Amino acid sequence: MITNKTENVLKICTHYDDIINFPFKENDILAKVIIDEYENQIFAIDSQDYGKTNSLKVTDIAVYAFFFDSKFSSYVHSELAFNQIALAEEDLLQYDIIPHLIDMYRKYRIKEEEKEDTKWL
Repeated sequence: MITNKTENVLKICTHYDDIINFPFKENDILAKVIIDEYENQIFAIDSQDYGKTNSLKVTDIAVYAFFFDSKFSSYVHSELAFNQIALAEEDLLQYDIIPHLIDMYRKYRIKEEEKEDTKWL
């Protein structure tokens, strides 16, 4: 049974089905943790609040990019390695990966936009 809250969240998180059904490898702990955390966080947010709605959209976009933009996924893996974050489930859960993923996505987008701007120079 789909509740009104669930329906609202799914309207906002347009990539939900693609993310939840992403065929990751069994030993890909990072993907498993991201999907689990994504699902937990989006349904914990009250989608009636505009600020929270924006947070849902940003989370949805960043997580979708991780799974469907190979350059961003590589960037995330390199950032985690650089920051010496172990890709073990316990470590990733303590790290609270989703806010960091969103931050990495913002930095990644800025770098990509800078690359686009410099192509014209």
